[in-house]
Amino acid sequence: MLTLDALGYRAEDIPAFDWSKYSIEQARRFFILGRGEVRLLREIIARAEQNERYDIEAALEHAIRRSSPLMWMTNLERYIRRQVPAVNHYKTPLKALKATVIRRLGFDSP
Repeated sequence: MLTLDALGYRAEDIPAFDWSKYSIEQARRFFILGRGEVRLLREIIARAEQNERYDIEAALEHAIRRSSPLMWMTNLERYIRRQVPAVNHYKTPLKALKATVIRRLGFDSP
């Protein structure tokens, strides 16, 4: 929804999507996992700027700045999964634990 909004679409333009839970404020609370997501969000920010949606730009920049100190967790997780393949058997409970930690730190998932 955020991408569509940044591109200039409105809820009326695309009624197939449920816009009822969408808010730019929610984007401010996203937890950005790593550099790949940052690159994607930078593209959305560029489109938002082109469409003079500085509110979207500010929300995503805030999310990136806020998440940056914690992005090491994603790198560590990937490293452990490569080095200790047996850990992948516990993927579901570990993902749930990670989601809980992220929520307790005040973030939302993108």
